Amino acid sequence: MTRLFVIITALIGIAVPAHAHDPSHDTGGQDFEGVWQNEAGSVVTLQVDEDGGVSGHYQTELGNPDNITRFPLTGFMQGDVLAFSVNFEGFGSITTWSGQMSEDDRGRFIRTMWLYSRDVAEEDEAEELWRSVVNGSATFRPLSPDET
Repeated sequence: MTRLFVIITALIGIAVPAHAHDPSHDTGGQDFEGVWQNEAGSVVTLQVDEDGGVSGHYQTELGNPDNITRFPLTGFMQGDVLAFSVNFEGFGSITTWSGQMSEDDRGRFIRTMWLYSRDVAEEDEAEELWRSVVNGSATFRPLSPDET
C-alpha cells in the first residue's frame, strides 16, 4: 500500500499539466540540457530526447546519501516546463520536481516545486504516514563547464 501511494504521488507530480502549451515559449529541449545546481548545492544533469523525454542523474547534498552518488532520473519537458523524478534507491524515498524555465539578470534558471515521499514501515503508518510527504521549492541554475 505504501509503495502504491509513493508511486501515485510521484506520477501526479509529473502528469498534471499546469497550463496549455504555448509554442511561443518552446525551448526545443536544448535549453534544459546540461548540468544545473540548486541553492542547496545539489546537482542535476539533464538530457532531453526528441520527444521531450528527460533523463539524467541527480547528486544530492542533503540527507544520508553521499554527494558523489548519482541517482538516475526520468521525466518530461514541454516548451519551458519540466518535470522529473528521482528514486533514491536504498534510502526509501522518491522526489519529484516540477517547474518552469525563466531568465533574470543572472541568466537562465529553472524554478521548481518538489514533492518528497519517504517510505514508512507498515507498523508505523498509523502514526507516521502524515509526515511521509514533504514539499518545498528549489531554483536550479546552469553550471559552467569548468564548475562541473
